[in-house]
Amino acid sequence: MKYIKIYLLIAIFLPAYGWCDRGQNWSNDIDSFYNGLVSNHINPFSKISEQEFLDEISILKRDVESISDTKIIVELMKIARKIGDGHTAVHFHNDTDLKTFPIELYDDSGTWRVIGIAEENKNILGAQFTHIGKYNIEELKKTLSKVVQFVENENSLQQRISQYIRYSELLFELGLIDSEEISTFTFLKGQEKIEIELQSTSSDMELLRYQVYKPKLEKIKGAGIDALWYGMVLNSNAIYVKFGQYPSFEQMDKFGQNLLNYINENNVRQLILDLRGNWGGDFYVGVWLAYYLNLADSIDWLNGVYTLVDKDTFSAATINATQFKQLLNAKIVGEPTGSNPNGVQDMGTFELPHSGLMISYSKRVFRLQGKPNEPLIPDVKVKYSWESYIAGEDNILEWVLNDVKKSEANAEANKGFHRTSR
Repeated sequence: MKYIKIYLLIAIFLPAYGWCDRGQNWSNDIDSFYNGLVSNHINPFSKISEQEFLDEISILKRDVESISDTKIIVELMKIARKIGDGHTAVHFHNDTDLKTFPIELYDDSGTWRVIGIAEENKNILGAQFTHIGKYNIEELKKTLSKVVQFVENENSLQQRISQYIRYSELLFELGLIDSEEISTFTFLKGQEKIEIELQSTSSDMELLRYQVYKPKLEKIKGAGIDALWYGMVLNSNAIYVKFGQYPSFEQMDKFGQNLLNYINENNVRQLILDLRGNWGGDFYVGVWLAYYLNLADSIDWLNGVYTLVDKDTFSAATINATQFKQLLNAKIVGEPTGSNPNGVQDMGTFELPHSGLMISYSKRVFRLQGKPNEPLIPDVKVKYSWESYIAGEDNILEWVLNDVKKSEANAEANKGFHRTSR
């Protein structure tokens, strides 16, 4: 009877552990990583040869017994980066227990600024970041650029580095810090050099930030959801649509109908579509929005449509911004986008069987502009201003609002001219 119980216990635990040791589990996962990408990616070997890819895989499998789990994941991230598109990635950031330093940074044309910090270090807010430990920002960027995921051009590389530089476990495995728990960060505030020790945390710590910009508009009650809504710009005949996140098709259908009805009922003339900070989704959902907007006859379709983009406009949001330029005659305003309208797109995913690590890949090829491997370039380039940011202003949107005022003033002047002429 005792032996029967032992065998039953073995039978229970066999499925959970696969009767494999850690090294074999990781070896199987690495094979699944390779096979999943080869089977599903539309063209995985356009920027790296299959032999080079296999060589990288073989080296990693050889070393799994002697390196940490995090190190294995980091090496997979390096291999994924060599595929060379913005959707093929190891979803390192999906780990809810991931340790991060309580700081947020923004690359302001090569000057790295602190835009979020723990309350206890509030004197650092707005300071220039220069080092972690002994490594300066250029050294940090050089190392991180080989690992950060979801990179399609220099703009998204810049954004991803500022995101990944917070991950203490990643910095540790890359040899950039000596401890996952604590590290010294160096800043300049004016001429003063400030060093502080930051401790990593697995919780989502609330950070102190500058006051969030509030557009000068009247948000329409019940107009959409948190990241998809509209409102009238005060003292104008322009409507502002915040398209920061993709809803379901059904939600967009309802939103599009309500927006069209509001535009028609209020004889709206100018339309501002804000896709900044939108990381993507199903671009056909965005096309459905364009369908409804195209039915609005009161809009000034010659000069009155604007689409706002920035470095955080990515994937489907870049595709839709390009389509809004083509389908709605929208003037593109802001910064070049973080992804390219031409190239492999449309993300699919699979999980590695033992670690559960999510891997994504590109399924389709889209060609929406003449030049490959380039971001969507705005018709009017307006870079974020640090001075505006710290003042709680949005200089990109302010440019559009000022242009709307000029357009309305010109329209009134033309009306007066025609009345006088008669």
